[in-house]
Amino acid sequence: MAQSQTSAPGLARGYVGYRAAIDSYLLCATPRSGSTLLCGLLRSTGVAGRPESYFRRDDRDAYADRWGVPRTADAEVDVDAFVRAAVAAGSTPNGVFGARIMWGTMTELPTHQRPPPTAARRRRWSC
Repeated sequence: MAQSQTSAPGLARGYVGYRAAIDSYLLCATPRSGSTLLCGLLRSTGVAGRPESYFRRDDRDAYADRWGVPRTADAEVDVDAFVRAAVAAGSTPNGVFGARIMWGTMTELPTHQRPPPTAARRRRWSC
């Protein structure tokens, strides 16, 4: 049977060598909504990232210590190094990164390090 022209290359080969068109996502949730189950299911696929609450303030030091993230002169976690480590930890071998953000964590995201969106990026992410 011929592969459909709308199918992504590699799907018929069981995802071997397949690189997803979307390479990162944030699972936005509220407590008690089933997000832990969903994160576990996504992680178990081996191709959909390893989503966890990497950016939760209460867990930041534990993650930083686990990943060996350097501290600044005032003993704060180096934000750039932390984000790089989170992306590495939350990515599957095909390069897909996943993370979970709970509603109460939204204000804790390290947005001050992000470059301003380009016109192309705005078009890509508009809903």
